[in-house]
Amino acid sequence: MIQVEDEKMIFLDANAFYSYYGRSKLGMTSEPVDEKRLKKYLDQQSEKSLPTSVYIEIMTHFRNNPKVLQSLLEFRYAKGLPLFNNIPDYVVSEDEITSVAYMDQVALKNYADRLLKSKIQIESKFTLLFFEITKDLYAHYKLEMTDGLSKKNKDAILGYIGRVAYKEYQNLLEERIKEELQSGYDENKEKKVLKDFYIQELNEACVLTNIIIQGCVACKQDKEDIISIVQQTYQKSIENGLDGNMGTMPCIVDTLATDQHFLDIAKVKVSEMFKKGKYSATQRRYLRDVMFTSWFERGKKLDKNDIFDMLCVGCLDHIDKTKSACVLIDASSYVLSFDARMKNFIGTVKPENLRLIEKIQNEQ
Repeated sequence: MIQVEDEKMIFLDANAFYSYYGRSKLGMTSEPVDEKRLKKYLDQQSEKSLPTSVYIEIMTHFRNNPKVLQSLLEFRYAKGLPLFNNIPDYVVSEDEITSVAYMDQVALKNYADRLLKSKIQIESKFTLLFFEITKDLYAHYKLEMTDGLSKKNKDAILGYIGRVAYKEYQNLLEERIKEELQSGYDENKEKKVLKDFYIQELNEACVLTNIIIQGCVACKQDKEDIISIVQQTYQKSIENGLDGNMGTMPCIVDTLATDQHFLDIAKVKVSEMFKKGKYSATQRRYLRDVMFTSWFERGKKLDKNDIFDMLCVGCLDHIDKTKSACVLIDASSYVLSFDARMKNFIGTVKPENLRLIEKIQNEQ
């Protein structure tokens, strides 16, 4: 039997919540866990919560079915699942939650649509940041490997590529990302739409970086046919994989993967960037060990689901200070997720959390 441990806080991800509610009632067929066993365990837990990132996922996923939303909200309330704000710079207030409980289906649909805009805002912010990180890493490494330029020249070029050239374009790109995401959500193809748009923009940025660098080298060497060099650089970029399609990320990975030390330093710097943005230690570790590794060591394209998974695992850093003073009480937090990738990460940062998940999944 699963032993009840009343003092630990259990945070549910979206799929765990759906299984708790009953996936068949939502038209979902796959069952990652025995739902009766899960319900029995969670019903015995007095300390359980729903992260706001998960709340937003649920509300936007069923935004076109307000009747289902009403049922899910009633279930959340009946099961005593308060919301836990886990998104930096985004808070769902108690007043907001109270007002939602009294909304009719029309108002609830409008509210879910507003939440979708907030979700798109969060996703576009991260997508733009990922874009800038990848673009700047590529430019930095290409400059390091380029002969014929002084350190002062390289710093000036990197400053131009990283700040000046994209300063005005940054706001435009963020708006375009939002538009692409909204279009994708309208067509229920948001993952593919964002992925394709991201690769296209990143590809153009990397090709432009190559052209700027080689153009500067040609100028320093007093080459006369600069146009020919620009054309050759463009053609070589395409031939080497910067095609705006399947070859773009592998090409970037191949460029960076020649220097693991460079990548290791970059991981630390990226993590520090997010620390300034008030992201928790576990969120930064997920960015470093899961997302960064996927992009730059395995060549995986951007997956927007990673963004909300990263926000969710940050709940592991929550400690109830009113209980933590007692050494006999486990006041730490656990995330309940049956997603393979999430489980793998949770197992590395909190093995006892993974053991709990597997106990719920496997106990007969």
